[in-house]
Amino acid sequence: MVDPFSDQRRSTLGTRSPSLSLIRLRSSIGSFPMTGSLKDRYDQLMEEFHTLDKTGNKAFTFEEIHEFLSNKQNEPFDAGLCQELYARIDKDWDSLITAGDFVGSYVDAEYIVMKRIRELKKQIKDNKKLVEEYQGKLSEAREKEQKNEYGIMKDSMLTVNVVDAQDLLAMDSSGLSDPYVILECENQTFQTKDIQATVNPKWNEEFKFNIEHGTGNLKLIVMDRDTEDNDDYLGEVSIKLSQLKDQIKHDQLYSLKNKDPKGKEQGELHLKLQWVWSRIGQYEDLVNQKNENIEFDGEELKSLEEQVGKLFKPFSNLDHPNEWMLKEEARTPRTSVKSILSAKIDVVTKEIELPSFASQKSFTHYLIYSLLLMSTLIMISRPDFVNLMIFIFAAFKISTRSETTKMYKQLSKLVIASLVYDFIWFAIYPSSSILDFSVYLSFLLFLMKIPAFIIFWKKTN
Repeated sequence: MVDPFSDQRRSTLGTRSPSLSLIRLRSSIGSFPMTGSLKDRYDQLMEEFHTLDKTGNKAFTFEEIHEFLSNKQNEPFDAGLCQELYARIDKDWDSLITAGDFVGSYVDAEYIVMKRIRELKKQIKDNKKLVEEYQGKLSEAREKEQKNEYGIMKDSMLTVNVVDAQDLLAMDSSGLSDPYVILECENQTFQTKDIQATVNPKWNEEFKFNIEHGTGNLKLIVMDRDTEDNDDYLGEVSIKLSQLKDQIKHDQLYSLKNKDPKGKEQGELHLKLQWVWSRIGQYEDLVNQKNENIEFDGEELKSLEEQVGKLFKPFSNLDHPNEWMLKEEARTPRTSVKSILSAKIDVVTKEIELPSFASQKSFTHYLIYSLLLMSTLIMISRPDFVNLMIFIFAAFKISTRSETTKMYKQLSKLVIASLVYDFIWFAIYPSSSILDFSVYLSFLLFLMKIPAFIIFWKKTN
């Protein structure tokens, strides 16, 4: 799962406009030979245009192309869409293009729009999963969060990453400095290491402040280390905590100021800051943000589906663009073995209906503790540290963190690993009088792990 607090701004991918101009078509549009299913689609459409141009070399005006498409679908074709496709080819503005050029534009538009539609569907699906996950965390935060008299949650944390600095004052005779940073906030003080001989130091050090009041400032003082005399002052930055109350990550440069109004000011400090003072407010913002993304992506999806419907309508007797797009992607497989296996498991587990109690958090905990107990019993008759360590780890996971998709994905992988280990053990160690009891328990544990895997896997979807 992605860091939920690093993604606070709405995606710019959503749009309300249905114009194809927002879809970036290939610069080689209309240039052939094409390959694969795109070429097949091109050949199919050229056959349709054959009645209009038997030689393939005739030049057509916009009006002739538009009339042809309108006749094909027995009603006026969208003039704006036709004009946009036509204009992409008519670069010399002579108002004449060949059928082959126009079909190239048509095929490319179909492919790019369909590809974008699939991207949007995945984005919407992923964002819906995140909304569900954040809503779960929000419910948990509402139950557990406690605020102090200042309206700040207990264990509120300000995270400060001192990344680097640029163009600091040179305080040494060498024309350089040995800078370090002192951080102060709510009676807490930290200090970075000093970087030798530079005016452009890189620290990348992270510090955490416990915040109780939330009304003061975060102060960062940049100093130059001097082994013989007192350290030299290079400048400082003061940031009001109220400026960080939006709870998002701030990543920016701050100009160094001099505490002496007459003193020289030079240099910038690069900081990454985030103050989390209310998990409730934070998850509410995340849920709202993702819902906005879903809404905007949904509007773009609807617009593009309308466009591809218009592109498809004159040639409804041929394969739908989605069909030949899938063929095109199948010709160049990019799916990893891991993705293929995940998809196969999704298909199988989707058909399995679990009883309602199996989805409850308490049942999941009991199941893991039962697997841990069984692994411990097996240790009585034979050493089986693999299963034992796997389920100790699983028990630790569920006892120290809230339920997340990432956690259940990890548990699924652990159970798969233990099942593979069991297969190997059954193959290598034949049953004997000494091993009978352990074989029986191991087989029982093996059977228990199958429903456990199904439950964990279904919780990842």
